[in-house]
Amino acid sequence: MARNEQEQFLSAPEKVISILDGDQRAKKFAQLPSVYTIPIESVEKAIYEYSKTKNDFPFTTERTDFTGDKDFYNHILQKEIATQEQIFEYLIAENHEALQQIAMVLRDFLGASA
Repeated sequence: MARNEQEQFLSAPEKVISILDGDQRAKKFAQLPSVYTIPIESVEKAIYEYSKTKNDFPFTTERTDFTGDKDFYNHILQKEIATQEQIFEYLIAENHEALQQIAMVLRDFLGASA
């Protein structure tokens, strides 16, 4: 983010935004005007939590000895239980209302860039 503002290696600063996991919202860099956070702490945390709390969770596995959210997330990807796209689609469906604000940010940004 700061590097692009200085070096413009991606594009002019007004043509670049950053979208971060919600657990980054308290970080200093997340306060920059071009930085936005999703209303989910992290993809890994959310999918792991849903695996434990949702009876209809679609990405099941026999394994139960996960060391945490990243271990679970990596397992379902590596074992091809779900693709990253399927995980994102699931999280979008489960958090549709909460994601509307960030969707509007993206629509506005992409509309202005076109």
